Amino acid sequence: MFTIRLLGFPVQIQLTFLILALFIMNSGLDVFGIVLWMVTIFLSILIHELGHAVTARWFGARVHSITIHGFGGVTVWSETNVAVRGWKRFTVAAAGSGVGLILGLALYVAVSRGVFGTLATNVISSPWSFRPFQQGLFNPFDAQSAAIFMVGMFIWVSVLWGLVNWLPVVGLDGAAMLRELLRPILGESTERVSRAIGIGTAVALAAYLWSIGARFGVFILAFLVISEFQRPR
Repeated sequence: MFTIRLLGFPVQIQLTFLILALFIMNSGLDVFGIVLWMVTIFLSILIHELGHAVTARWFGARVHSITIHGFGGVTVWSETNVAVRGWKRFTVAAAGSGVGLILGLALYVAVSRGVFGTLATNVISSPWSFRPFQQGLFNPFDAQSAAIFMVGMFIWVSVLWGLVNWLPVVGLDGAAMLRELLRPILGESTERVSRAIGIGTAVALAAYLWSIGARFGVFILAFLVISEFQRPR
């Protein structure tokens, strides 16, 4: 693990982040493609966590750290002399995906309007429709193709993961958002009810992912559920 500072926040990068490379090993990408994919994922996660951190600081909270690891990232923050409750806490939880969605959709519009050239429009349907880093261990590196490939990946990762992260699944931001929505209604029962909904949603989503062969997604959901049961009460 090593630490950098960005916008005044300590950002810890764990070596477990490299686990994400397993998700792409059977994609047919060459070494350059895998590296570009990892860099794009890293930037997407970093921007997501900075969204949480900047919003929490804006509301007067103290941000202790940002950690990027093998299953995404986490921002640790706490209240100071200013209460961050209710809609403020909901906003902090939503801000990570919100920032990624805004940037991803802005890039989508830019690409669709030809800002990155006609070649880049291939990434709109799917980043996999533009495959300059295929077939073989190493292929000639082209900066323009690399940029287009990364733009396409960033659009899909930021938008798709941003929406998934808002689902009420334990361990995801959607679960924290749900808690703040339910708290005024359920009071002391909020934690128990939101936890049950979060686990149930995770199981249902895992069953769907298993049915379509997305085993890595099932593995991540299993990790989130197990972590939830191990979390101190």
